[in-house]
Amino acid sequence: MHTRPLQHVPMIVLCALLGLGAASGSADVVFEVDLERSELRVVASGVRGPSFRVATGSPQHPTPIGDFKVARWIGNPTYTPGPEARRRGALPMGASEEGPLGFAKMPFFKAFQVHGGASRYAIGIPSTLGCVQLTNDAMRELSHWLADSGILDQGTVSAQGERIHAFVRPAVIRIR
Repeated sequence: MHTRPLQHVPMIVLCALLGLGAASGSADVVFEVDLERSELRVVASGVRGPSFRVATGSPQHPTPIGDFKVARWIGNPTYTPGPEARRRGALPMGASEEGPLGFAKMPFFKAFQVHGGASRYAIGIPSTLGCVQLTNDAMRELSHWLADSGILDQGTVSAQGERIHAFVRPAVIRIR
């Protein structure tokens, strides 16, 4: 693992390192993201769940490091592009599994989220604008595992058509 002097670390990463916006207390469900290995592993009640290869933030747009509370799983997500995505020509989209966020998203810090929509060719490459991205098939598998494990509530459908589920057990995303 390489290290960088703090003056060269983007502010959002510094905030995460200093614990601003970080999760507090203990979590029963942990989504562990290993940036070096481009992998997301799930641990619930100390038991290992599924693991997935992921795409992560590029050097210009790093994925924030730290522990972040996760409250919602949103299927059929709407998409509101951030400033960099808008600069690159991205447009907002209504609820759709075919949008840039794919099958589902889990917001964890500001505009950062774990979400689907990754091309299989992007997996394992630090190429996102800071989000952790899985393929839609991986997000579906994760969704089924979370539901079968009793980690998500039954959910509701928003006026925009998103399927919003709450985590019924304390959950964090731990990014290292």
